[in-house]
Amino acid sequence: MPIVKLSVLYWAYFSIFGVLFPYAGRYLKSFGFGYEQIGLVMALITGANIGAPFLIARLSDLTGKRVLLARISIIFLFIAVFFFNPDKGLAWTYFMAFAIGISMSMALPQFEAITLGILGDDKHKYSSVRLWGSLGFLSSVWISGQLLETLGIEWFRYLQLGLIVLLFVVTFSIPVEKASSSHSDVISGSGLEKLFSPTILILFFVLMLNQAALAPYNSFADLYWQQWGLSSFTIGSLLAVAPIAEAALMALIPIILFRYGYFPLLVLSLILGIIRWMVMAWIPDQLSWLITAQIFHAFTFGAMHGTAIYLIGHIFVKSQQGMGQSLYVSLVAGVGLVSGNLVAGSLWKDGSGAEQVFLLAAGACVVSLILTLVALKPSQLKAHLH
Repeated sequence: MPIVKLSVLYWAYFSIFGVLFPYAGRYLKSFGFGYEQIGLVMALITGANIGAPFLIARLSDLTGKRVLLARISIIFLFIAVFFFNPDKGLAWTYFMAFAIGISMSMALPQFEAITLGILGDDKHKYSSVRLWGSLGFLSSVWISGQLLETLGIEWFRYLQLGLIVLLFVVTFSIPVEKASSSHSDVISGSGLEKLFSPTILILFFVLMLNQAALAPYNSFADLYWQQWGLSSFTIGSLLAVAPIAEAALMALIPIILFRYGYFPLLVLSLILGIIRWMVMAWIPDQLSWLITAQIFHAFTFGAMHGTAIYLIGHIFVKSQQGMGQSLYVSLVAGVGLVSGNLVAGSLWKDGSGAEQVFLLAAGACVVSLILTLVALKPSQLKAHLH
């Protein structure tokens, strides 16, 4: 079944994230990198999202060769990770980090567009497929954490390379989509014109702020908890709680979207985001509160992402899905994570700025919540959905 094959694809793709984002800081620190330099490396990886998706977005929409273009991106990813060696100096590390980001951000929009094309009118079921990405991330965080503790952090690159090879193999099992021949699709434009709508711009801005709030957690949680004296096992367990909760909620999101729509999920997720980042700022040594905050990840990332893909699937028509997903990766994951990583890296210092960083993350969620309540109600967004 195509949905089963797509689920395996998401598992393989996001398992790479399970090594890269939680443990990159530890890997770079072992080479003597400071917190600001680590923040810059992570900003370069995520910053590639700003422009890289557009390199093949329109080409994939016009040709329909999304799988082929994704495979080419994966090959470039393997090369970039293979040469990601901090021993070669700062400039080299920054360059290869950017190359990793370019490769990953070119592949993901193709996978998302393929999935939405296969789901057709059942786009609310996207989260049932995407939850396997969360499970891939979970299993990777857990297993790689134990392996890196046993074998040493120098295995960071090799674990990623093995998972990239697995992802490349998996792409040969997914359906090859044909280019759309629908007249309405052909005359509908590239999709960039959607950004002229203030409502759509606000939607992207809300999603971007939420991603910016997530950036310090993605880049520094491992190091932050180490500073507070948590063991590697406890840190790995905390990192695993997030995708477990995310996967559980992802299974329910199709039902929630079908019955209640997107608005309650957005509002609740942003409220929980405010609470989550305040916990990280003020009581990072309280394990019970940290577990609760990690459970909130199901909403602050899982529900936000699932709802975003659902809305983008309805805002952009089929022949614009490559562009729609690229805009999401660029403006949300790109601008959001870059700005979050740069601010976090500059304020973090030796960890003394952590409280300020996470309070800023909470503030970003407050702004997003206000904008959602004011400008993104169903009655305001309805005219833009297909």
